[in-house]
Amino acid sequence: MPLKEVMASLLKELEEKTRLLDETHASSRRIILFSKQAVMAMHRHDLADAEFKLNEAETILRKLETSQSTSPDMRGGPIRTAYQEYTEAKVLLTSVRSEDFPSPNEIGVPTISYVLGLADAIGEFRRAAVDGLRKGEIGKAERYLQLMEEVYQELLPLQDFYPLISELRRKMDVARHLVELTFSDVSSETRRDSLEKALRRLEKRIEVNEGEDQLKQDSERGS
Repeated sequence: MPLKEVMASLLKELEEKTRLLDETHASSRRIILFSKQAVMAMHRHDLADAEFKLNEAETILRKLETSQSTSPDMRGGPIRTAYQEYTEAKVLLTSVRSEDFPSPNEIGVPTISYVLGLADAIGEFRRAAVDGLRKGEIGKAERYLQLMEEVYQELLPLQDFYPLISELRRKMDVARHLVELTFSDVSSETRRDSLEKALRRLEKRIEVNEGEDQLKQDSERGS
């Protein structure tokens, strides 16, 4: 085949890939936006809105996968980030409802994107824990701290795969800091809450004793 014809064929393919790349960027931005909005809705305790946003994200994600099925070399960059954001939101929504975690197959995302999204979920768990502390819901804070610790511990063995998942090293450094910070916050608040409860019990005992002493004095004066 003459080179001119070869180049003409390549040009046509590259133009199509450029169109597909533009579509990928646009769709990925929408997936990321809907996933972030779902996370915000969950922090507002609006699970219905969170589900709606995630359903929208999933619809776009599946359409994007179909459009890229003929160009496997295009399945990187933007769509990988979209997978991560989607995973993070799905993990958070599942944690609100149960103690289980969704698997990559259950939510339809590649393994590496799932791992990175799971690592990012630690930050959202901290946010939920801090919200619990702010509202005086120490049990809620302790639960999300436990989830943070569980995810971190389960991801630790994957350090052997850092060459394959290069972004994971940085995410794990951030995760360790967040776990330590949240543990300190929850421990401090737990101690403060325990002290306040102890002081209230002491105050009640003092009030009871003072009341008994007053009754005794009144009784002595009456006799």
